[in-house]
Amino acid sequence: MYSPQKLTSSEIAAQLCQMQEQLLAAQEEERMEAEQAKRVAEEKVRREAEEEEKKRQEKKLAEKKRRIEEAKRAKVAQKREDKKMEDISDPSDPPYQEESTDDDSGWDEELKAPKHKKRKGNNAQPIASTSSARPPCTRKSKVHCSWNNRIKSNPIVGEASLPTDFCERIAGAMEGIQELMFGIAYGLRQFRLQVGSWEDTLLLERSHRARRGEKLEALEIERELEELREEEE
Repeated sequence: MYSPQKLTSSEIAAQLCQMQEQLLAAQEEERMEAEQAKRVAEEKVRREAEEEEKKRQEKKLAEKKRRIEEAKRAKVAQKREDKKMEDISDPSDPPYQEESTDDDSGWDEELKAPKHKKRKGNNAQPIASTSSARPPCTRKSKVHCSWNNRIKSNPIVGEASLPTDFCERIAGAMEGIQELMFGIAYGLRQFRLQVGSWEDTLLLERSHRARRGEKLEALEIERELEELREEEE
């Protein structure tokens, strides 16, 4: 029959010392693991704080650059507006005229064409120019015939022109139309200048609002800092 081995007091004390050492080693290892985990957590928090601070600084720098660009644009717009006002107020500046794209050379040539020569007598008939291959018109209304030929753009009309007073009326109407076109062009130019002035005014107003917002934000931050100082005291 097996009987447990009896230990002496010295052996029991040695075993207790060994167990105590193992316990201390385990506690030390646990403490080191806890410290390592704490350092990792602190490093992670520090890194996140640095990234957050970096993002905040980048955002602040971007906002500062944006405000500087807005101020520059507002300054350039103000200079442009001043230049426009100087150009408008300058009496030596001729009125704005757009280049005409219509070819009026045909009208000038027709208006400068020589008139019919008339014979003396009661039954006066116009004599067509010798350079024209068209026979003389036999209709009663010479004006009607000549005008119809011009409308049809017949190349053999030659120098058969309208009466002088009618041509003068056409020339006067053309001058009036040209003056009207110049007036419309000048009005469009003034309208474009006014629209540009409105745009510049809106930019300046937006810039002023942004500056007022910055001042209010700075005052709010300063007030919060004062409150924090008072709470700490």
